[in-house]
Amino acid sequence: MFDRKAKYIIWDDGLNDCVMIFSNHLAHANIAMALNITPDSAGFVEFVDQNGKITAIVSGESVSLKLSSRPEDSRLIERDFEFNKK
Repeated sequence: MFDRKAKYIIWDDGLNDCVMIFSNHLAHANIAMALNITPDSAGFVEFVDQNGKITAIVSGESVSLKLSSRPEDSRLIERDFEFNKK
């Protein structure tokens, strides 16, 4: 079975909400430790093409960080990667 989801974490750097997307094979906590950050949310993200518009769908939680995905995370991820900018 092919799984198209990736993991993500979001943190505030004091100026902006920052996004890191990474492989399912890595632990959320290890990435946060390597970046020396304290995440605000974490979970899984899947990118879906809906009639030519790329949508980020977030779900789940990080067991290692004890954080969940939030509804607003989708918007932050889409904004950071400028998927639908013309």
